Amino acid sequence: MHESEKNERPLSLRQIFLIPGAKEVMIAFFCYSTLEQTTGLWAGSYLALYENVSPEKAAFFAGMFYIGITAGRAISGFLTMKMNDTQMIRLGQIFALAGVVAVILPFGQISTIGGLVTIGLGCAPIYPCIIHSTPAHFGADKSQAIIGIQMASAYTGTTLMPPLFGMIASKTTIAKFLSTLEENQRSMIRITDTKGYIVSTNYDTTYIGTGFKIEVIDYDKTVLDKVTVVIAGDISGDGIIDSVDATYIRNYCSGY
Repeated sequence: MHESEKNERPLSLRQIFLIPGAKEVMIAFFCYSTLEQTTGLWAGSYLALYENVSPEKAAFFAGMFYIGITAGRAISGFLTMKMNDTQMIRLGQIFALAGVVAVILPFGQISTIGGLVTIGLGCAPIYPCIIHSTPAHFGADKSQAIIGIQMASAYTGTTLMPPLFGMIASKTTIAKFLSTLEENQRSMIRITDTKGYIVSTNYDTTYIGTGFKIEVIDYDKTVLDKVTVVIAGDISGDGIIDSVDATYIRNYCSGY
């Protein structure tokens, strides 16, 4: 009786950490939840701010990520009849990585939206398959404790990482981006605003607006390529589509 009670005693956190593979599965859950929650929360803002999608459409397209998860979980149910948990998790990772690459590549809105759906499809099997495989990997006697720390790691990633990504985005300006780019490239990017002022490390704006000029120059100041920025809806040229632009459009249409 005494031996039975000893075996049923809950494992301490230290004991759980000593189980081979426990720390790795915690990191996996942390990273998975970071990817899912950050994508879900910031997809709409990314589409609106960087892909020039209207807020209404951005919200709709951001929902495609969750449609990807929903459809992926339905498909996963059938795939599990042919594939084991490890294969499903690896397949999900491949899809998620392909989706992230599609979002990063500069191929326009279709690529970004497709990438969001693909990330959702990739996320779909990972969470349930890790949970389902826990007894097989750690033993039925330890699965309750392991699943507990998996959930804790998931909620930690969900709570901490999306705000951190938001802080990083709010602290990243055009000038910092250019400074980093120039340190790693043989050519340089030069951006000038509508008044001809060069965007530099002292420039106080985060946005590129209509009328800005972007030039690729070599170190001998030779212009290799250049474009003029035109952002649909940004009439004032400040890079922000707001009531000021609406007033310009209304006055123009009214003949003022």
